[in-house]
Amino acid sequence: VRVDRRDAHVRDDDGADDVTLVMRGLDRVPPNPASVNLLWVISHPDDVADTELRSFDRAFAAGPAWAAAASARAGVPVRTLLQATDPAVFRPGVSSGPDAGRVVFVGSTRGAARPVVADAVALGADLRVHGPGWEDVVPESSLGAPSLSRAEVARAYASARVVLNDHWPDMAAGGFVSNRVFDVLAAGGVVVTDPVVGLGEVLDVPTLAVAGSREDLAALLDPAYPWPDEASCAEVAARIAAEHSFDARARVLLDA
Repeated sequence: VRVDRRDAHVRDDDGADDVTLVMRGLDRVPPNPASVNLLWVISHPDDVADTELRSFDRAFAAGPAWAAAASARAGVPVRTLLQATDPAVFRPGVSSGPDAGRVVFVGSTRGAARPVVADAVALGADLRVHGPGWEDVVPESSLGAPSLSRAEVARAYASARVVLNDHWPDMAAGGFVSNRVFDVLAAGGVVVTDPVVGLGEVLDVPTLAVAGSREDLAALLDPAYPWPDEASCAEVAARIAAEHSFDARARVLLDA
């Protein structure tokens, strides 16, 4: 296996590749004429044209609603293949440290408003935000680390009282559930997210809740909210590890 980063996907020896898997985010990558070509649309679906879908041998998308619409529109099958997690990293662990018992968000400002964070600040939640660019956005008492390793992210998710999540509008509309949701659940944490089309059909677990308004968020962030106990969280984590790991996704791709 060779992994090519953005802007480095054309190599002198790519004619020796048997299969090319494009994990489609912001950049369009042309198929490799010497190999079998698989496309997995994992984000920013509005940037993917019908001609791009037709140029691959098999196409997958992490949003069921978008996959169905794209199949009908492009005239080629687009199969649902959800985002995933790595249970070797994201698994139930210690619940101590600076994030223990707090409302946690991990991510950058993305140069745009992130309503779930703004609402948590407005509600006076015991918020802790990790990532770059938050210095002038959240109170100083809410600032965490500017960056975290994957292991540190996993510990934050496992120890937090609640982890916040949000989506780009096109991803929410297409049913693209963020990989952060799978990571938090696999870590034995609880996650509150904004609405996503078809979310309940994809993930029906007691450690995941949707906040459709600031009032919903206030109720879910109340320390008295009756989230499941540790044993129930561990049961959900085991289910996520079994059904939604990258190994499980790889088996689908290999079969294709």
